[in-house]
Amino acid sequence: MSRFLLTFVLSTCLCLAACGQNEQTQQKLFEEIVRRSAINDSLKKDLIRAGGKNNRLQAVNDSLNKSGEVFRKKILQLDREAKKYRSEAEARRRANNKLQVEINKLQSEIKQKQTEIIQLERKTYADGREINKLRGELNDLFAKLGRQENIIEEEKKRVQEARQNQNSVRLLVGTERYLKLYGFLKTGRTALLRKSYKLIKKPASDNSQVKIVPIGESVNIRSGLKALVGYNGKLKNGDDYRMKKHGWSTTITFTNRVLGGTSVLAIVED
Repeated sequence: MSRFLLTFVLSTCLCLAACGQNEQTQQKLFEEIVRRSAINDSLKKDLIRAGGKNNRLQAVNDSLNKSGEVFRKKILQLDREAKKYRSEAEARRRANNKLQVEINKLQSEIKQKQTEIIQLERKTYADGREINKLRGELNDLFAKLGRQENIIEEEKKRVQEARQNQNSVRLLVGTERYLKLYGFLKTGRTALLRKSYKLIKKPASDNSQVKIVPIGESVNIRSGLKALVGYNGKLKNGDDYRMKKHGWSTTITFTNRVLGGTSVLAIVED
């Protein structure tokens, strides 16, 4: 653009000199040259600004691609955990079936011993010591049966808790300052200088402040809610959860099944 303009100016000057134009005409020509040069510089600055915007957009695109890869890895991890859970559940089911067979066997033996006791009691020549022995064996069988039933109840509770955790969200509510102080939350800035959040430490299972919220059920947060944050950053209203505000309190309902078995931070106002 500058080379063409210089050529045009030189040609014009030569032409005017050859034609004998006066000094006023030459002055106008130089003013036109200055104006066109200023336009050329302005266009160069616009091109530089456009290049800067293109670089920022490319950075945003790279960040989105990276987030998509993290989400894909999380899906694969959840799939592996689901397979592991199904395998463990199947193993527990087989163990429970085995225990149930033993219980049925013990119940059959108990009935048999009870029958023997009744028969011995009906007979006048029954030996009292033999009856006491049978009753002792019967008590032992009852105790063994009780222990087996306790084992089954504990296994049922563990299976129920595992199933509940697989279909629930572990929610920890706190201010940004509190969550950062105890190492649960990390903040930063995106390529567009927007504030970003990320969960970096899973709350302990014995943390009394953690709420188990089943997917599809609602939980009420009394303080002003700023954001819900998972391992991949802020959750999206509409895609991951729904919320309704009631003054300073907010009702949250998690809807994304992928969040099952994960932890979420609820950042509230100070």
